[in-house]
Amino acid sequence: MTAREKAAELIVNYQLKCKSLDYQEAIQCALIAADEVFQFMKDDDNESETCYWANHPKATFWVEVEQEIKNMHL
Repeated sequence: MTAREKAAELIVNYQLKCKSLDYQEAIQCALIAADEVFQFMKDDDNESETCYWANHPKATFWVEVEQEIKNMHL
């Protein structure tokens, strides 16, 4: 799955599961979710004193997902 596909999936999932959210609110929720995943990776590295996630392709993926979500906001 590409970062763009994941971004779209997050937004759609929020819209489907939280019927009261409009598109812009779903985007904000998706941004929070992507940031939480990335933050977990950073915190895990800090707590374990490793650089596992910093050098992992998934870290870059989640940064790209966040950027794609922001692009969909425009």
